[in-house]
Amino acid sequence: MLHYTGFVSAVCEALGRLGREDEGIELATAGVERARRFEDRCSLSELLRVKATLMGRRPETSHLAEALLVEAVETSRQHEALAWQLRCATSLASVWMKEGRLEHARGLLRPVYEGFSEGFHTHDLRAARRLLEAMR
Repeated sequence: MLHYTGFVSAVCEALGRLGREDEGIELATAGVERARRFEDRCSLSELLRVKATLMGRRPETSHLAEALLVEAVETSRQHEALAWQLRCATSLASVWMKEGRLEHARGLLRPVYEGFSEGFHTHDLRAARRLLEAMR
C-alpha cells in the first residue's frame, strides 16, 4: 500500500507540474477512494494532500482545497504518521500563510516540525523549515 501511495502521489505531482491538474485530481480521487475502501488512513492523508494541492491550483476548485488539507492533517494525526503529518501541515500552513493567517500557520506547523529529532536534511523537513522562516 505504501508503495502505491508514493507512486500515485508522485504521478499526481508530476501531472500538476505538466499543467494536467484534471488528470492528477482524477488519479488522486481514485487513490482516496481506494484508501477509504481499505481503511488505509496512513495513505489517505497523503492522497488527500496531493489532491488538495492540485485542486488549489485551479480557480474553480481552489475553495475546496483547505477542507481536504484539514482532513489530511487530522487523518495523519489520528494515525500518528508524523512524516505524513509534516507534509500535510506544511501544505495547509502554506495555504494559510498566503491568506495572511500567519499565527494559525505557525501554530499548526511548528509543533509538528519540532516533533522531529533527526532527518533535518530531508526535503520535507527543509521545506517546513523554509516555510517557518518565511513566517517570521
